[in-house]
Amino acid sequence: MPSRPPALFLHANGFAPGAYTPLRQALEQRLRLVAPPLRPVGRSDTPPPTLQWSDLADDAVRVLDEHDIDRAIAIGHSMGGTILTYAAAAHPDRFTALAFIEPAMVRPWQAAVVRWLPALVRHQLQPAKATFAKRDTWPDEAAFRASCAKSGLYEGLSAEAMGAFVRAAIEPGGDGVRLTFPKAWEAHFYATPPFPGEALGRVQAPVVGLRGASSVFLDDARWTQLVARQPSGWFRQLGEHGHLLPLEAPEATADALLEGLRAQGVLPGP
Repeated sequence: MPSRPPALFLHANGFAPGAYTPLRQALEQRLRLVAPPLRPVGRSDTPPPTLQWSDLADDAVRVLDEHDIDRAIAIGHSMGGTILTYAAAAHPDRFTALAFIEPAMVRPWQAAVVRWLPALVRHQLQPAKATFAKRDTWPDEAAFRASCAKSGLYEGLSAEAMGAFVRAAIEPGGDGVRLTFPKAWEAHFYATPPFPGEALGRVQAPVVGLRGASSVFLDDARWTQLVARQPSGWFRQLGEHGHLLPLEAPEATADALLEGLRAQGVLPGP
């Protein structure tokens, strides 16, 4: 078996690395994967009001340094993919490829307008408003599972994927369990959405992009704008799944990512 090249995986806003265990296991057949938590995971403070998604790009490079990795394939879901787009644009010498899954973003004009809005106004926009208001503590894991089932957001996950998500999503806290990714940080990122198209246009490494069905996080218009920034990129839609594509279909997602990386010459053939 050929040696496994290093890859850095970043997760979505409001999630934790462990939620992607099935996907990571599938990718690790071909890649030496490092999957760190984003800055908010496990914290109890509130984010700096001026913090932007692009500010987390340097965190990604520090992870490479901590693991003595000179260059790596960048793979990210949702916010993780957007952050790695900024990282690959700013540090072209550290990434051999950029592969994003459902990168979260808004339209360029929306990103420009939101940046100038006062924080109190931005926090009233959805989905930030709903995130601030959502429950973040439960008596135990069973209560959290019941809450997730009632929401209907995770009905596309298999039992294995749901178990991984639940174990990663909560930690001991107070008189029961609490969210691993604090809702104040999650809401902050929802209230400061970017459009990373300019950064994507500066990415020199080969690009692979996956998307699910059109959603509030990535609709057809925004996807078309992204694809136009990388004419030589490899892009595919797995339309039977939604924004949680890598959790709902981890094996299909891994297969598509690896196919794209092979097509772009980043990985050798089967």
